[in-house]
Amino acid sequence: MNKNIGAVVVLYNPDKNYIKNINTYLYHVSLLVIVDNSEIPDYSVYKLLEHNNHVKFIINKENTGISKAINDGVKLAVKEGIEWVLTMDQDSFFENNMIESYLSELNEISNNKKVAVIGPVLEKKSEEFIPTKIKEVTSLITSGSLINTSIFSEIGGYNEKLFIDEVDHEYCYRIKMLGYSVLQLENILLNHTLGRQHPVKTLSGEKKIKTFHSPVRLYYIVRNCCFIISTYKKQFPEEIKLRRKDLAVRIKNNLLYGPKKISLIKHIILGYIHFKRKRFGKL
Repeated sequence: MNKNIGAVVVLYNPDKNYIKNINTYLYHVSLLVIVDNSEIPDYSVYKLLEHNNHVKFIINKENTGISKAINDGVKLAVKEGIEWVLTMDQDSFFENNMIESYLSELNEISNNKKVAVIGPVLEKKSEEFIPTKIKEVTSLITSGSLINTSIFSEIGGYNEKLFIDEVDHEYCYRIKMLGYSVLQLENILLNHTLGRQHPVKTLSGEKKIKTFHSPVRLYYIVRNCCFIISTYKKQFPEEIKLRRKDLAVRIKNNLLYGPKKISLIKHIILGYIHFKRKRFGKL
């Protein structure tokens, strides 16, 4: 167990199977803060963890958004003297001894006071062993990232007006502009699910796996991506090109292959209108 390392996991209508995910890192940190954003909490899930005296709960009984949930969890960890926080989604987990390797790498890097975020990769490139390779990147997703709590507190944490989607990228852009580093460890793998994936037959007749979003989720994606593009296009032109492309692909896939097309169109338009009107927060 690492005394100066904690973890924050955000739950939303979880089932008991997610406890297996949490157990892949629970015993490697000195504090786990569970932030539950479910409108109707399932207290039976908590009972599977409450015997651990280093687990603390924040039960909101409403969806306060991913950004506020993580901010609240990190603030609690800071009060407990935690220097680095592992931020996790409920459906993310580490296999085998990957978390041990990850935290061992952190010990080698953490002396550098300019390092603000460290993260793993989400896709295994090869079955062969990959030696430690540290790469400076522009941004990382929230799940699986290790956050330097000193820098986090200094700049005010995640942007709560975004509520959900793009909060991780926005945070990384902000810290990069202040001269801090974002590092990715290419030998550390996180198992993570990106949205609901379904097999589809494309217009060309190929069978592919596509990621779909609910209309409300696509609203947040459109609104917040537009905000990111508008705010950081001069500072990070290459990264913003990727964000534009990603947004276009998500919209295309959902409109071509997803259900509820009329509702999707309405929420895409509403997301853009709210961005233009500077209306943020929860829809």
